[in-house]
Amino acid sequence: TDVCTWQGVTCNANEQVTMLNLNDAKLEGTIPESLGNVATLTHVYLASNSFQGPVPASVANLPNLQVIDLSFNKLNGQLPQFVSPDMTTMELGHNQFTGQLSANAADGMTGLEIFDIKYNLVTGTIPSLTASLPSLIELDLSNNQFLGTIPGFIGQLSALRWLFLSNNKLSGTIPVELTSESLVLEEIYLHGNLLTGTLPAALADLPELTVLFIDDNKITGTIPKELCDRNLNEAFFDDLEDPDIDQSYSDLYGAGRARRKGIFGRISGGTRELLQAASRRTQREEDPTTTRGGCSSIACPAGYQSRGDNDKDGVFPCERCESEFLNPYIGSNKCFEINQEVVVGLFFDATNGETWGASLNWSDSNVPTCEKEGVICNTNGDVTSIDLPGRGLSGSLPPELGFLAHLKTLNVKDNAIGGKLPADLRFAPLELLDIANNVMTGFVPVGLCQKAGVNGNGKDGIFTCDTIACHPGTASSIGRADAGTSGTKCSTCDANPLYLGSMACSQASTTSSGAITPFGLIGEITLAVFSLGIFFIFIWVYRRSAISRDYIKSSYEYPENEPNQDEVLSSPEHALNGLDGSQAFPPDLEIQTKGHEWSSEKELKKEVWLDVPKIK
Repeated sequence: TDVCTWQGVTCNANEQVTMLNLNDAKLEGTIPESLGNVATLTHVYLASNSFQGPVPASVANLPNLQVIDLSFNKLNGQLPQFVSPDMTTMELGHNQFTGQLSANAADGMTGLEIFDIKYNLVTGTIPSLTASLPSLIELDLSNNQFLGTIPGFIGQLSALRWLFLSNNKLSGTIPVELTSESLVLEEIYLHGNLLTGTLPAALADLPELTVLFIDDNKITGTIPKELCDRNLNEAFFDDLEDPDIDQSYSDLYGAGRARRKGIFGRISGGTRELLQAASRRTQREEDPTTTRGGCSSIACPAGYQSRGDNDKDGVFPCERCESEFLNPYIGSNKCFEINQEVVVGLFFDATNGETWGASLNWSDSNVPTCEKEGVICNTNGDVTSIDLPGRGLSGSLPPELGFLAHLKTLNVKDNAIGGKLPADLRFAPLELLDIANNVMTGFVPVGLCQKAGVNGNGKDGIFTCDTIACHPGTASSIGRADAGTSGTKCSTCDANPLYLGSMACSQASTTSSGAITPFGLIGEITLAVFSLGIFFIFIWVYRRSAISRDYIKSSYEYPENEPNQDEVLSSPEHALNGLDGSQAFPPDLEIQTKGHEWSSEKELKKEVWLDVPKIK
């Protein structure tokens, strides 16, 4: 049988197989390693099937591969390290890949245009890719578990148009490198992270920008007037229909988020004309609860939250926070409790108070807040100290602790508290913060690193994150560094402790379950042991199966020029990343001691730290 005549197979003039298109073919099992024996393959489409297991090393080593689409499967293991210098498109989204992204993931791929690994379980920081990526147009790292800061390396991607970093655990500020007028960025999705600082007005200098979502972060200040005047995100609201919304994706993930996803909601030329027309309209921002303007289309203002029936988290329509609640952030979908009795109760629940032990009286509702063990109040009845070392606390610290307006001491060392250290603690007037010897992961929020007075931070003019807690990979006898130039410091550990505030390298290294391990793709390249004939048998089994040959379109949008039997796809659809993880944890961060009050005018193109006043 002539394999080149089989549906799903394309050959070149020399009758060599160059393309395999088995999208949505209801295939199961693992991807056969023998597929890697077809060295002439340039395009492989296996999306929307039920493949499991890792990607075979032989497939990753295909020498002429240009396009690989393995999205919407159940693949797992480390992200594959493809080697073809001709690669233009890598689509690996909606799988179960783990591990970290390698800095050499795109080495030699100067023509790479699309890198898409959304909806996986990738961890660690976003590295600075060692390759030059002059052709990269789309980078989608959304819906993973990336930590650290947004690297300035992205600002070097001169062809980048679509940037998706949403729904990770990224912290720090929006880097100034993303505001260069020379960039051609059209859509930026940063929502659903832990970003702090203010929103740079210089983003308005991006000439092609039409979409910007920064909601559901920890960003303070206001939306700069320059950005409001751009009328961004117009197509994502009900009064403008976006013809590019994939209805099946909306059914799967909700209409609001469907309009905020990569290729599914990318703005078309026709819609762009509507956007341009909308931007010519002058809109005056009024009440964000009733009138949508250029500002609330980007984020609800501080003091508001997105309305409960809003499927567009953190943006219009918004509602004002009720009394006894506070929200210092723009683009928030919640307001925070500030009643100290309620906050103390939230702390009890979040740290699994029922398991603390009978020696504590917190579970007795008849005991006043100021009489609970470990709690100290001032003469006005305001909570000033929570001191519960070694009391069996677990769970996580609630962000509401940061809104205790008189809290000076928070000592929870020697417990089993996990999660992240809340950035909201920067709002409390803390003088002592001790989280040593717990199981917290991630990094110290930048806002705490620059907060004067906490554990003596700022002594001798030195502000460091280590003064708050030793970062993962380091340890000290007290779980943090002494302030100033002398005293105890955090030392690097060979075993790379996983947790914040480790007090000993050996202790931290024993708690390795779930540790973030160094990224290493498939170790030894397994030599192909099956002949080319076995691959043809695989195709033959598929061909003889009862699968419909109609190739029903799957629940996601395939490449616009879907390949057929007669031609090879030459227009790729998705993009790669390369970023600088060197700032993921800044232990020696230099902080300006003078505060900067936000104005609506364009800021200088440098990072500005926001001094947040203590809540009174």
